[in-house]
Amino acid sequence: MLASYASIWKTSSGERRNSLSSSHYQPPVCLAGQDLEAPSAFSALGGEVVVFTHSSPALGHSNEDAVGVFEWEGGIGLLVVADGLGGLPRGGETSKKIIEGLRKPKIEKDVDPVISCLQSVNNSLITENGGSGTTVSIATIEARRFRSYHVGDSAMLVSGQRGRVKFQTTSHSPVGIAEANSQLDEKAAMFHPNRHVINNMIGMSNMWVDVGRHIQLAYLDIVIIASDGLWDNLYRGEVIKLMCNRSLMDAAVGLVKLASERMRCEAYEQPGKSDDLSFVLYRPKPLK
Repeated sequence: MLASYASIWKTSSGERRNSLSSSHYQPPVCLAGQDLEAPSAFSALGGEVVVFTHSSPALGHSNEDAVGVFEWEGGIGLLVVADGLGGLPRGGETSKKIIEGLRKPKIEKDVDPVISCLQSVNNSLITENGGSGTTVSIATIEARRFRSYHVGDSAMLVSGQRGRVKFQTTSHSPVGIAEANSQLDEKAAMFHPNRHVINNMIGMSNMWVDVGRHIQLAYLDIVIIASDGLWDNLYRGEVIKLMCNRSLMDAAVGLVKLASERMRCEAYEQPGKSDDLSFVLYRPKPLK
């Protein structure tokens, strides 16, 4: 039996808790294995941020996603979503390691701290030989300058006010690459039997970090980073439509509502996959 997110809101320990109001959130924000009752908004990184994370509606499932919002010295901000692989042991612990590592990384001259952190966690997992893994997507924000880093299929995109896609990542999976190369359309990719197969993750000896180009964000652009609990249930056009021309909180509530409905839907013509759902939305504020 499946239930809506609102009706099964529990922490990973199974104890019910009160929702955290917006006033409780300021960077550093580190939510790992937690369930939020509803999206929560706050001001950070020169803009508005909304975060949400919740375990799959499937009963008895704990949340293996983690999200983070951080401000480093020098005016660099980070938005992070990590999706611990549920088919492997300790996926939730691995996603938490990524978030904690990015919160206070070792800053060395001429070394990218994001890549250094991901490589460090990856090396520790290989040394431990525990067989765990996670995907991760990271956006750095510096004076409206955006850059992406990602490993796996926790995707992100940047949408303009009118819905134009200014940037999107390619999932590190055979299906994701085929779609990016126009060998599959989005609907065929969504329903492909091997959609869950990925060929890159934190925890692999040959892991690589996909680093995107710098983009200057405009006022009313929206950055969204999400685990595949969103992207396996909503088409990109649906996500963009829910984000455009509305408040960031309204957009977040709409995303949770539709994704929850899809996860409980048995209609063949619509996507529907029960999974942990986590995302971070960001919109820059107007320049003074």
